[in-house]
Amino acid sequence: MMQETMEKRANRTVGKSRQKDFFAVLLFFFLLPYTCSSVVRAGQEKTVETIVPVSGRTVRMQSGSDVRTMTEEAFLIGALAAVIPAEYEPEALKAQAVILRSSCVAGGHLEEAVLENGMTGAAQESISQSSVSAVEPRIIDSNSGFSYLDKAQRKRLWGEQADVLEERCREAVRASSGYVLEWQGAAVSAPFFRLSAGRTRSGTELFGQESDWCKSIVCPVDEAAEDFLQEKSMKTERFFGMLEAEGVSVEKDAPKLVLTRDSAGYVLNVRAGRSSIEGERFRQLFELPSSCFFLEEQGGKMVITTKGIGHGIGLDQYYANALAKQGASAEEILELFFPGLLKKTE
Repeated sequence: MMQETMEKRANRTVGKSRQKDFFAVLLFFFLLPYTCSSVVRAGQEKTVETIVPVSGRTVRMQSGSDVRTMTEEAFLIGALAAVIPAEYEPEALKAQAVILRSSCVAGGHLEEAVLENGMTGAAQESISQSSVSAVEPRIIDSNSGFSYLDKAQRKRLWGEQADVLEERCREAVRASSGYVLEWQGAAVSAPFFRLSAGRTRSGTELFGQESDWCKSIVCPVDEAAEDFLQEKSMKTERFFGMLEAEGVSVEKDAPKLVLTRDSAGYVLNVRAGRSSIEGERFRQLFELPSSCFFLEEQGGKMVITTKGIGHGIGLDQYYANALAKQGASAEEILELFFPGLLKKTE
């Protein structure tokens, strides 16, 4: 069954634009529930900070009914802080910054800006919308697949270490300026997640040849992570009731679930008779940290054991940090996960 499923997926042909949009949705739909971040809400405190614009490009972000314009660098600092522990190694942070910048480019969110006052040095994080003359980029909103923490949120998150960690994020963005990930001449929205189940998933296996650039690699250190194995249990009756509410009909007399996995061990779908539910939807339904999970009924309870954290596709942040500790550069880390994609555009 698994081979048949994989063959069907491998034969699926997807255009470039559709593929890029899919990964943008993937980042938002699968990763956001497992981060501490959110797009800035309306009415939140706005903190003004000074940022030296390296690229000269801007990002427009919607907050409630307001739209703010900020420098690319200012946005990437807040986005970086939202999706990866700032305590991670500098080279791991730089690799993540490249991925975020690439997603901005792929999504059409960056645009060259010329300020009316001719300012080319220090710029504020929040720039008056009326002071910018540029072709409007696509606005980043809650559906764009990005997380962002403003200066006040970052201070609350980091506490006494705020100044140190702020500078780490700032330096990662500055040091990676101009670098993006490109495939066949176009920037890609490369996926990322926190911790694998032992290896990352294959883009080709899941989505076909259009995603051949997203490789499956072994991540040997992940099994030693503190949160690698997690367990959740509930009454069997409640478990099957939740599945039935999702349209998965389970035989009362002899309930049997069949799990189909990909080569990395992540669940593609859970089948009961003629009905089924996709692995990622199952993960969301039962609020699991990973779609690499195992089911076992014990004494009237269903025990769900998971491996790793996140969807398992793309950059494994935990392994990237381990590689950085061993001396790997951001370029080497990105080459491992996305071979041949790193490009300098400025």
